[in-house]
Parts: sequence; structure tokens; C-alpha cells
Amino acid sequence: MNQRKCSISMVAIAVLFCIFALFGCSKAEQAISLRIQLDTKEDIGLIVIAYSTEDESGISGIGNANQSMLKHDELIIQNFTREMFQNPSDTKNLSLQFKVITDCTEPKMDFDYPQEYTKILAPISLEAKFGSSYNITIRGDKINGYEAVLVQ
Repeated sequence: MNQRKCSISMVAIAVLFCIFALFGCSKAEQAISLRIQLDTKEDIGLIVIAYSTEDESGISGIGNANQSMLKHDELIIQNFTREMFQNPSDTKNLSLQFKVITDCTEPKMDFDYPQEYTKILAPISLEAKFGSSYNITIRGDKINGYEAVLVQ
């Protein structure tokens, strides 16, 4: 009898594992994932991302909740979920405008930071598909400027 209970328990655990795996896959399919690798000479305060498609736009910010600096070699994951867009198409012609905020300042809901701390990078465009990841490197420094590069 104990062997039967053990077998039933093992099957139940396997079924639950498969269900959790399926839910995880469906969430991954609902996002465009940006893997942003910092390759800067110094730590930075925040990253602001203005994004736009053919028919909509938005803005997002990346920083540490405790207002500490983002490390110069940190890997940051930024997900754009389907819920962020009104148009449900699977592919987005996405334009990304990055701003590096060089000093650690308090996050602002309007993303309006002092000009002396704000470095605007040239925009990146890509055809992004939900369920896919894209690698972007931000490199540079305060003096010479920063650039964002889509890594193929």
C-alpha cells in the first residue's frame, strides 16, 4: 500500500511540475525581453527607456530601489509585456531611446532629471517578437558619452 501511495505522489508531483513549467512558458511568450549589459567605466544612477512602435509609446526606468548605483558591469533584464501595448500583434517595430542618468537621484515618476546628469543615447530600432530576448550593451563614460548597441 505504501508503494502505491508513493507512486501516486510521484505522479502528482510530476503533473504539478509540468503545469508550473507551462505557466512559466506562457509568461515568457507574453514578453519582449531586453538583456542590457552595462559596460561603462563607472557606476551609473539610472537608465530611462523611452519606447515607441508605429502606433503607441511609453517610458520606463531602471534603477535600484535603495537608490544605490547600478554597477558598471551589471546585467539588467527589462521586460515589455503584452499588457504594455494596446495593439496585440506578435511583432513590434520597436524604437528604443536610452538615457543614462549618471548620478544617483531619487526616482521621478515624470522621468525628468537634471540636464547635467542626463546623457541621451542614439536610438536603437529592432523588429521585436514576443517570447524573444534581445541583447543590448551600454558602454562609455561621463566624459566621452555613452552608446547603446544592439548585439546580434
